[in-house]
Amino acid sequence: MELRLALLVTTGDRYVSMAVNFISLAVVARLMAPEDFGVAVLGAAITSVAVAAREFASQTWLIQRQELSTPTVRSFFTVMVLVTLLIVGGIYGAADWIEQIYDREGITFYLHLICLALLIEPISQTIGGLLRRELAFGKVAILNITNAMVYGFVIVELVALGMTFEAFGWAWLASASTTSVVAVFLRRDLRIFVPLGAGLLEPLRFGAYNGSSALLHRTFEALPLLAVGHILNVAATGMFQRVLTVAQLPDRMLLSGVISVALPAFAREARKGGNLRQAYLRAIEYIAAFQWPALALLAVLADPIILMLFGSQWTDVADLLPIAAVAWMFFFTAEINYPVLVVCGAIRANLIRAAIIYPASGALIIAAAGWGLEAAVWSLLIVGPFQCVVSMLFVRRVVAFSAWDLLAHAWRGMVLALAASIGPLLLTQIGFLGLTNPVVQLLLAAPLAGIGWLLAILATAHPLRGSLSGVPGARSNTLVAYLLRISSKRRIRSSTAP
Repeated sequence: MELRLALLVTTGDRYVSMAVNFISLAVVARLMAPEDFGVAVLGAAITSVAVAAREFASQTWLIQRQELSTPTVRSFFTVMVLVTLLIVGGIYGAADWIEQIYDREGITFYLHLICLALLIEPISQTIGGLLRRELAFGKVAILNITNAMVYGFVIVELVALGMTFEAFGWAWLASASTTSVVAVFLRRDLRIFVPLGAGLLEPLRFGAYNGSSALLHRTFEALPLLAVGHILNVAATGMFQRVLTVAQLPDRMLLSGVISVALPAFAREARKGGNLRQAYLRAIEYIAAFQWPALALLAVLADPIILMLFGSQWTDVADLLPIAAVAWMFFFTAEINYPVLVVCGAIRANLIRAAIIYPASGALIIAAAGWGLEAAVWSLLIVGPFQCVVSMLFVRRVVAFSAWDLLAHAWRGMVLALAASIGPLLLTQIGFLGLTNPVVQLLLAAPLAGIGWLLAILATAHPLRGSLSGVPGARSNTLVAYLLRISSKRRIRSSTAP
C-alpha cells in the first residue's frame, strides 16, 4: 500500500477508535464515581506494566525481519505465548496482595478477568504484526475498530446496568475474544498457531532490548499513577489520569497514524539509501505544526473541553490541564525517535535511552506527588524537557543534525501555536460573549483558531502551504483558496517593487 494511503487509513482507523473510546469513557465518567474510576485506572496501570513485558515478543521483530516463513512465525507465536503465560502468572499471583494494599473489594476478580483477556490476545497480536508487515493497514483498521467498538459497547452497557470498575475487565475480555476471532477470519492460516520449539533465540534476542525499553516506558506511565493512588487517594489517581489523557489527546488525534507507518517508512528510506536526517527533520516540522497549536488550544480552552468531555464533577482537571498541555509540547519527537533508532540498528541505544529517562522521570513525579496532585502535574514541566534533550542526544548519534537544524524546522510550529490560540484566548477574556454551554463555546473558538493557524502557515511559508494549495478544489471560492491568492499577490508585488 502507498505510504500516504497507509497513513490515511491508519489515521482514520485511530480517529474512529479514539472517538468510540472517548464517547464511551465520557458516558462512563458521568455514570461512575471518581473513586470507582480511580480503581479501574489502578488496575489498568498495573496491567499496562505487565503488558509491556509482551514486547519481549514484539511485533516489531516481525515487521523489520527481512524474510519470514511459517516456522519462523510459529516460533514467534510460541515466544509470545510463553511471555504471556509469565505475565498472567505474575498478575494472578499478585491479585490478592494488590487488593489488600488498596483495600478495595473486587480488585482481585477484576485482575483475573484481565488475565483471561491477556491469554487470548497472542492470536490477534501475531496476525496484526503480519498484516502491518504486509502493509495491509485496511485489515489492521478492521481489527482496531472491532476492538474499540466491542470494548466501548460492553463497558457502557455494564456501567449503565450498575456495574462499577469490574466492567472494564469484562469489556477487555469481550474485545480481546472478538478481535481474535475477526483476526483469524482475515488471515486464515491456522498453521502459525502451532507451537514450535526451534528458532526462539532470534526473536528473544531482539525482544530482550525492545521489551526492556518498553517495560521501562510502561513502568514510567503506570508507577506515578499507582504512587498517586497510594500517597494521596484513588480519586486523585482518576484526576491525574484524566489530565494526562487529555494532554495526550492531540498526539492521538493528529499523530495517531504516525507511529504505525513511521517504522516501515523509515525502513524503506534506509534501504533505498535515502537521507534519514532530512526525513527526520521534516517529520519534526510537520509534527510541530499540528501538535503545538493543538496543545496551546488545550491550555486556553481547558474549562469548556473538560466540561464537554467529562462533566462538572471533573472541573478540577481543568485547572491542571494547561500545565500538562505546555509540558507535553516537549514530547514532540516522541513518536519518531523509536522508529529512527530501530531502523538505524540502534536498538541497544534505545534501551540505554529508556534506562536514563524513564526511571528518573518517574522518580521525580512520585517525589512531587508527596506535595499533592498539583505538584505532580507541575513536575511534568521538568520531565518533558529532560526527556526531550536526552532523546535528541541519542538520535543525533545515528542521524546527525545540529541545534540550529532543529530550530530551523521547529520555529514555525511555535508561530502557528501562538496564532491559533490568540482568537480563542480573546474569547475567554470576554467570557465567550456570555454563553455558558461548553459545546457552543468550542464552536465559537474553533473557527478563530483555524483562521489564525492558516494565516500563520501562509505568513511563515510553512511547507504545509504547498499541501493546501494542492488540495483538489483549492481554486474554488474557499477561505483557503482566498488566503492563498492574497499571499500570492503579495509575493508578486514584493518581487516587482523597486
